Amino acid sequence: MRAWRGLLAGLAIWLLHFAIVYALPSLGAIGAAPPATLAIAHSVTTLACLAAVAFLAVAGWRKGRAEEPGAAFRHHVSALGAALAGVAILWQSAPAWLS
Repeated sequence: MRAWRGLLAGLAIWLLHFAIVYALPSLGAIGAAPPATLAIAHSVTTLACLAAVAFLAVAGWRKGRAEEPGAAFRHHVSALGAALAGVAILWQSAPAWLS
């Protein structure tokens, strides 16, 4: 079970980012917060999630170098999953930052 937690951690952070970023326009549509506040919340959420997946990717890669081959493979796959989640977070946030 612990192995699955490590393998899916980066993707879970992407899911969290996805849910928050897609909830923010709904808050803007009902007038719950001004657009500037929502833009700041979007940026803070994106940067926090990027920092988290970067930490997971670096930690997984480093931990994989010190383990036996089976565990090293698992740590490297979790690091690559976190890196993929980072790319997905950037891709998802690009329209808001480019507009």
